[in-house]
Amino acid sequence: WMAVAALLCLAVWGLTDVRWRGQFRADAPELHRTDFTVYTNAADVLLSGGDPYAVPGPRGWYYLYPPLFALLVSPLRHFDTQWQVVIWFAINVALAYGCLAEGRRLGVRLWKNCSGLGRVAEQPPAWVGIVAFLAVLLPLLDCLQRGQVGALILLALMVGLRLTLTTGNALQVGVGGALLALPVAIKVTPALPVLLYTVLLIAGRPRWQSAAALGGLFAGSTLFWFGIPGAVLGWNENLRLLARWRDTVAESETLVADRGINPLALSNQSLEVALFRVGEIAQHGFPPPLRAEQAGPAGVRLTPFPPRSAADWRAPISTVRIGLLVLLLAAAVCLGRAANFSGLAAAFGLGCAASLLISPISWGHHFVLLFPAGLLVPAWWLLRGWRRLAKLCSATLAALVLVHYIWMPLAGPWSVLGLGLTAWFVIVCVALVWAARRRHSTSTTRSASTA
Repeated sequence: WMAVAALLCLAVWGLTDVRWRGQFRADAPELHRTDFTVYTNAADVLLSGGDPYAVPGPRGWYYLYPPLFALLVSPLRHFDTQWQVVIWFAINVALAYGCLAEGRRLGVRLWKNCSGLGRVAEQPPAWVGIVAFLAVLLPLLDCLQRGQVGALILLALMVGLRLTLTTGNALQVGVGGALLALPVAIKVTPALPVLLYTVLLIAGRPRWQSAAALGGLFAGSTLFWFGIPGAVLGWNENLRLLARWRDTVAESETLVADRGINPLALSNQSLEVALFRVGEIAQHGFPPPLRAEQAGPAGVRLTPFPPRSAADWRAPISTVRIGLLVLLLAAAVCLGRAANFSGLAAAFGLGCAASLLISPISWGHHFVLLFPAGLLVPAWWLLRGWRRLAKLCSATLAALVLVHYIWMPLAGPWSVLGLGLTAWFVIVCVALVWAARRRHSTSTTRSASTA
């Protein structure tokens, strides 16, 4: 009955609040409060032969992804905007359920495959999945309400990880590799965990498994970047659009100003903005001073970065990013040294968390990518008997996200989520390196004593 009640509540929510957010009136554009129509508008422009990166959607936002996702949702462009968001909401509910089910399946598979690592229970404790779910519950609901793509990206990552890591069939491993390519083709941010995991897979798993995963990743990348868009739009047109996306989005130094993005919105918890906010508070006190506002598209008020921030903060931010990447690599090497399932999975989870810190823009709904970290890193500790560390790691991550959403007016200006996640990431990486090296030293000593 609980499942029926949950579905009923979601149906009511989708047909009321979510549908209301999809309405569009030319005389009141501020009533349009969904992000999904950006994608269907881009699909309409794309299939009409126009430039999807030059035409804003009904809300005034611009399409910022490669052509693939606009093509995937293009059938919905024929519906009224309100029904577009309702249909995508229903799809998103199914995707979100798939993420949770896949998390449980992956956890059980890892637990069964990692025997002899010091665990005390035959089944993974339920609290690991429950706390990991709580950590991403509000970002996931944010995705559902706003019509975002986080659930699709997370599901593809989770299924791809399970198929490439826990199956013994080369075809399934190849399919998993192809699925890992899908999130990168939709949104480039997941490239960090995917590339990190692929390198560890090649270095630590049997040759047939790494070859199948790499082949699937290459085939999927070819299909999603060139095959499907090229078949629909034409090969040359797809290449032109990819070049346009590269110039206007991927390599643009003026993306924030050109596309009407407000990086100082409280929802943005990237490390770059977190460090900037800390500097502003240190210089001017709390709350940080309001920036001169300018009228944005569709009447939206924007607060752009002050010009001096680009020069003042580029070097320290780059240094911190490099430091985080080095720390991630060190932890991943230690985790992947034993080439067991739990270590590779934990490294993948850390890569997902790091991608949120490295990215210059990390809205609240992007933090659904913390699900692998909240599930797989505590599992690594549990499988080795470190129950208290597992609980602390899991609970801290969930608390950071909940505090950000529940007390956003207070926590947002302090970048509690961005700075807290950075501290969590650094501490967890250092602890994992220490624990992995300690275990490796103990194993070496025992082997020498036996010999």
